[in-house]
Amino acid sequence: MMLMNSRTCKKFFFILLLIIYSLFIVGCTDSSDSDEITFQNLFDDALDELKNQSSYNIVVQMSRDRREYGSNYSFLESEYTFFNNSSIFAYDEKLENFYEHIDDTNYMYYQGDTEYFQTLAYTTMDDWTSIGFLPVLQVDQYTLDDSNDQVYQFNFSVNAGVFLEDNPCYLFFLLTLDYSTLKDEVDYDLSDINFDVTACFDQSTRAILSISFDTVAYLNEVLIPNEGFNPYLNALVLFKYEYNPTTYDTNVLDTYGLDDYPNYASIEADRTFIELNIPKSINFEYDRDSDVLSFNVTQSGTYHIEINSEYSLGLHLHDVDHQFIGYYNLEPGYELVLDAGIYDLTFFNRARIGIFEILITQVE
Repeated sequence: MMLMNSRTCKKFFFILLLIIYSLFIVGCTDSSDSDEITFQNLFDDALDELKNQSSYNIVVQMSRDRREYGSNYSFLESEYTFFNNSSIFAYDEKLENFYEHIDDTNYMYYQGDTEYFQTLAYTTMDDWTSIGFLPVLQVDQYTLDDSNDQVYQFNFSVNAGVFLEDNPCYLFFLLTLDYSTLKDEVDYDLSDINFDVTACFDQSTRAILSISFDTVAYLNEVLIPNEGFNPYLNALVLFKYEYNPTTYDTNVLDTYGLDDYPNYASIEADRTFIELNIPKSINFEYDRDSDVLSFNVTQSGTYHIEINSEYSLGLHLHDVDHQFIGYYNLEPGYELVLDAGIYDLTFFNRARIGIFEILITQVE
């Protein structure tokens, strides 16, 4: 009987050890699964962390190539600070401009030589908020490269139309282009057009470092290149994210001058019209001033736009619905073939402060 009891005890302890070992293995497996590195987990956590900061930086770099042999056609870098829980929602580091929401309208504050000027902000800023450039993304299929022990790199594709519908503020950067004409929406189809995306995270902190979008297929679908320019061979837009502890004195915005003409017309009441064949004066009040004047074309034809300046001035042309038509340099004039309709001309001052005269005439 004693022998049986001893064997029973040994058997009991052996079974107990097996149970403990099994529980240990299961526990390790569960822990491993819970720590699995997935894009969505890292992305959601990283964005929540940025939203909890008082401000954060986004550096936007755009490089585009539409010529042979890989030469860089255009490159642009802008740095923005976005503020959480504030009517002043962004600061442009390069141009030293503040952006503010007032009564559902977006305003921009340009710094002149001695004071700030308030003017209407970009119409495309309607979707800009402090979290506007923390994109909405739901990604299930991706590849993960963690060969670099400092960075997790995820590669995947998203449909361009779906992404821009969820994140309309990105259009501002995708279409900051020269010498191109945007097609009407009925003339392009984004159902099969994708952005190839690369997202990088810091392995130690799991903070988001950057998201880049290869937009070459998108731009070649929606744009008509002006004469002499080939389709895009490369079109990369890179957003680099980081926490920004810098503070800015926004009290200066309590006193400011009002721009004579809004930089961006948003409603009919904001528009100042130029009568055809009648010269009109425009005042560039400060360095980098840009003013919008509108004109009405009642008859389709060729129109000549001229400004009495010996210097080259930039000009953006939009239709009444803010559809981008083209970018031009006035040296000192330019001829455009236009259909009947209302158009907005945005004149960009290149450090030439003073009063200039604009004249629009129909050529044929």
